[in-house]
Amino acid sequence: MKPKPLNPTLKKRARNMRKCMTPQESRMWIYCLKRLPFHFRRQDVASPFIADFTCRKAKLVIEIDGSQHYSDCGKSYDEWRSGKLNEKGYMVLRFTNEDIEKRFDIVCDMTLKVTEARVKEMENRDE
Repeated sequence: MKPKPLNPTLKKRARNMRKCMTPQESRMWIYCLKRLPFHFRRQDVASPFIADFTCRKAKLVIEIDGSQHYSDCGKSYDEWRSGKLNEKGYMVLRFTNEDIEKRFDIVCDMTLKVTEARVKEMENRDE
């Protein structure tokens, strides 16, 4: 089955977002995700959304939330969006900018453990 073509508008926006990552996203990418033994994508257009980071093998989305996510509207949208990704079998792991700045080692350890567990879970489903 041929994959559905990507939305050109989202694809262009994701490319721009990869070039202009926030300091917290850059730190997460350079010092954590690129060093893990799993393949992660930045600003991935795997769904109708652009995810900050995605490991497709683990069906895991990682979001780094800035201050815009703390409003009632932002929280509501994130909850709806996470639900849509959950329906597609993805787990959404959210960290705040403050988590990246103040608890980076814990964030990286948690990311590794969750990714390992999800990869095993996906492999077991395929058996």
